[in-house]
Amino acid sequence: MRNFFAVVERELKSYFISPLACVILGFFLLATGLFFYVVVNSFERMSMMSAMQAQQYGQMPPAMNVNMMAVRPLLHNIGIIAMFLLPGLTMRLLAEEKRQGTMELLQTSPLTNWQITLGKFTGAWLFYLAMLAATGVLISLLFIFGNPELKPLLAGYLGLFLVGGCFIALGLLFSAFTENQIIAFVSALAVNLILLSMGWLSSFTGPALSSILTHLSPIDHFDDFTKGILDSKHAVFYVSFIFALLFLTYLILESARWRGFQGRRVKLGVPMTLAEVAKSLGEKNEAVLVKAQAFGLSSFDQTISHPQELVELAHQFGYDAEVKGR
Repeated sequence: MRNFFAVVERELKSYFISPLACVILGFFLLATGLFFYVVVNSFERMSMMSAMQAQQYGQMPPAMNVNMMAVRPLLHNIGIIAMFLLPGLTMRLLAEEKRQGTMELLQTSPLTNWQITLGKFTGAWLFYLAMLAATGVLISLLFIFGNPELKPLLAGYLGLFLVGGCFIALGLLFSAFTENQIIAFVSALAVNLILLSMGWLSSFTGPALSSILTHLSPIDHFDDFTKGILDSKHAVFYVSFIFALLFLTYLILESARWRGFQGRRVKLGVPMTLAEVAKSLGEKNEAVLVKAQAFGLSSFDQTISHPQELVELAHQFGYDAEVKGR
């Protein structure tokens, strides 16, 4: 768990000091604020028109539901904004590591590919949670000047958190495919738009296909959350969707690692000193010494005589080792 939390901490720190993350947060809050103004202004005008009509006919003005007429549209708009902006948040997660050459260092460190995948996803998800928390300033205005229901609002934010996790997992998957951040961003955004359009396309298809498209769309599952309905089938869908994408990301990292092993084969003899291992692998003596310390080898005069230790040490540097007797 220590390695996992180390990756999460590293990602969170990189977000809070990154200009790109600050720009994304700024655009997110700006767009949310604009939609908040439009929704509240529209609700106010409808309330005034309803009151004027009731006064004209000598009736009591009907009660206006803040949650249905203001909160629900606002939550839907926040979800759409997140769909467009989160690919920009995730495009660098693995693509940048590959471009800078630090991905190999991560994979040859004590970290497993599962820890790398889950750590990067969790770091991005927590930053998204901070983005949602920042919108609480706007929501608090509704409680100051209105009387919305708290529980449906909390259910809606839970839905936003889960649907955002789906977009983050999808962005992480495309970031694992390439080292070009622009390709990762455009690919994730294109798939997000396809997922968004599934609900619209379902109205032009037959009942069977329409049911499938509706079931596969994360946005359609989000609708019940905005109504304050907590249905376990929606939560199961989101968790399954996220886990499936994270598992695919893990497989990509594993395949890349083993492809690297197959492309960098090396034959090492037993016994060998650490200096001989460094020379054979083309690595710096200091780097080999650091990796070898995990096997209890602390000097370049130390001789490696166990084949398994030699193989594991070579794997730490991304080589597919073949041990030969000497």
